[in-house]
Amino acid sequence: MAFVSVDVFDRKDLADALVISVYTDVRQGELLKLKAEDFDFNQYVLWVGGKPGRETKGRNVRPIPLHPSIYPVLKDRLEQTYLFQGDWSNKDQLYRAFKKVRDFCGYGEDYVWHSLRHSFGTWLGETTHPARSWS
Repeated sequence: MAFVSVDVFDRKDLADALVISVYTDVRQGELLKLKAEDFDFNQYVLWVGGKPGRETKGRNVRPIPLHPSIYPVLKDRLEQTYLFQGDWSNKDQLYRAFKKVRDFCGYGEDYVWHSLRHSFGTWLGETTHPARSWS
């Protein structure tokens, strides 16, 4: 879908959001709250919900290992305070862009943004037991 976002719809911002989401397990709302300071390149992790005054949906902090596939996206966006808020002001705008690409690709309505989290979980489960990966 990321290629279609760029090649057909000229939406590099959406392609970047898809890549970050599928390789980090973040929800739409978490994606829009991501800051450059949330990425720790010394430990190769993204801290979701790890800053004062910001919480995840489950009200916890979670470290997510950084996959090399997201480095090119981050390189282009780390000079911004919020990585994606300049592209979309809310989750609805982001999801409308997602649906256009999804529909063009022929995916059904049951393929939603949350499906990206399932992909992350599947890939993680292929390498380790998911319950052990966050300890």
